[in-house]
Amino acid sequence: MILRQTVAEISKSSILKNLETLKEIHKTNGKSRLFFCPMIKANAYGHDDVIVSKILEPHVSHFGVVLLEEALKLRSQGIKRPILVFGLLDSSQSFKLCEEYDLTPVISSFDALKVYMGSGVKKIKAHLKFDTGMTRLGFQKEDLNALKVQINNLTSSLEIEGICTHFLNGEDAKDEEGFTQEQFKSWTEIEKEFSGSYKVSHCLNSAALLSGLPHREKFQLDVNYMGARPGLSLFGYNPGVESTHRFHPIMTVKSILVQKKTINTDATVSYGATWRARRPTVVGVVAIGYADGYFRQLSNQAEMIVRGYTVPIIGRICMDYTMVDLTDHPMKDQIHIGESLIVWGGAHSVNAQTLAKKIDTIPYELLTHVSARVPRLEVD
Repeated sequence: MILRQTVAEISKSSILKNLETLKEIHKTNGKSRLFFCPMIKANAYGHDDVIVSKILEPHVSHFGVVLLEEALKLRSQGIKRPILVFGLLDSSQSFKLCEEYDLTPVISSFDALKVYMGSGVKKIKAHLKFDTGMTRLGFQKEDLNALKVQINNLTSSLEIEGICTHFLNGEDAKDEEGFTQEQFKSWTEIEKEFSGSYKVSHCLNSAALLSGLPHREKFQLDVNYMGARPGLSLFGYNPGVESTHRFHPIMTVKSILVQKKTINTDATVSYGATWRARRPTVVGVVAIGYADGYFRQLSNQAEMIVRGYTVPIIGRICMDYTMVDLTDHPMKDQIHIGESLIVWGGAHSVNAQTLAKKIDTIPYELLTHVSARVPRLEVD
């Protein structure tokens, strides 16, 4: 039972439109590539991994998460597609769970290989991750000889299904002098070393896809197919790439007006008295705050939408409530307690992208910070 009227609506039609766009970009010579793995880590970027995976499952080949717990949750909810676990697995139990629940670990260190060898697992599929410049997880090019020896010794118990890397700045894929060019140079050398040992190579995140990387002839890799792992664009936001493709934000955060009052000139609003009325002001109290993931930094500089009009936030955002100025709203006299407001999202001008710019952050952070106490509701 959902009693709270502060909710995050997740649009099924919008995510399917985004998916269609991304899969069309990912095609080569008019044909779909076989490995398409949406990243639904961190609760599907805050959108609810169960809702999102159930919508997408008929249309994708794999899912990607970071935590083993995330993968186990999806299995418990009936998700059958292959799931790649990109986080470090550092115990025998972790690999045994991968075997039991048919999960695919992404192995990125010799330590993890050592743990696997001692785990007693009979045989599982795995992917190998390489660090080509991100300087995060992954084997390095200098590890190749030693890595091939270990992998060859494990052929009876470990099937290397794929290899992967991650771009530190996929946005610059069109730049001949960019980071992506350097990473691809290293990546092609790694692929040649492992040629014939894997079925898929994947490195295309949202930025790389939108930059046209899969279609640039000089970047075509000598593999059966180049896989994609879209994230932010699937949820409706461009990761900072010039593109003609349009995406639809799939989350709309809504709340309600729980109190309405008129205050006199010079009255202050909220903690610290950071906002003072310069005229008689109609104040609305909205049932959302920073405990819901509505950033306190947005105090006095963001807007919400009421009946199609934006209204400014006034005063500091509280843990549970935010105040807005309704004075200039053309229908302020008709706005009532229980009125629905759009906090941000959807096709509206107030969304994770525009709000992120106001506080010098990225939309990923706003999306993933919508807290668990805000129910997610699937809508058409």
